[in-house]
Amino acid sequence: MYDKKVDTQEYLSIVIDKLKLRNYHVKEGVKYKNHTFEYVARQTKFVMGRFGLLTTFFVFSKLETSDIHTLKDFSTKAFNHARKTRGIFPPRGFGYGFLCFPVAIVDSVNTETTEYIRGKEPQKHWAAFEKLVVFSLDSKTLYYCEETFSWGYLYYDWDRKIIMEILSP
Repeated sequence: MYDKKVDTQEYLSIVIDKLKLRNYHVKEGVKYKNHTFEYVARQTKFVMGRFGLLTTFFVFSKLETSDIHTLKDFSTKAFNHARKTRGIFPPRGFGYGFLCFPVAIVDSVNTETTEYIRGKEPQKHWAAFEKLVVFSLDSKTLYYCEETFSWGYLYYDWDRKIIMEILSP
């Protein structure tokens, strides 16, 4: 998908620079339970298309394996960290929501896992969205949900656009 070969640090450098240019607050080496995230980027702003204030998180980790169980565990930890550190806002669903993009960086990923990621409905949460993204260093490809499910019809295209704009090296 991309011409230039990148390693983990180059990829993170490119993406973190994009996030900083968009005024995301970025922290490095964030610990949560038994995991350390390479970076966590956060931004809160009014988004008309989301009907109010939206806090968006990008949570990055380099994972040694890319099996479905490991990816789901990472995604859950990233979402729970975002949920607990979102700040003091109105209750979700009352003019406030949040969006979490757990971004797993892996050396490679098998076909079974990419098909799962591309076709699996993201975890449902009240007024919050958990959208797993996997970046394969070998294929230089982003994998994320490409299906549009009825409950997220209004948001899926917008979320995919953000994924491609920010997370492409």
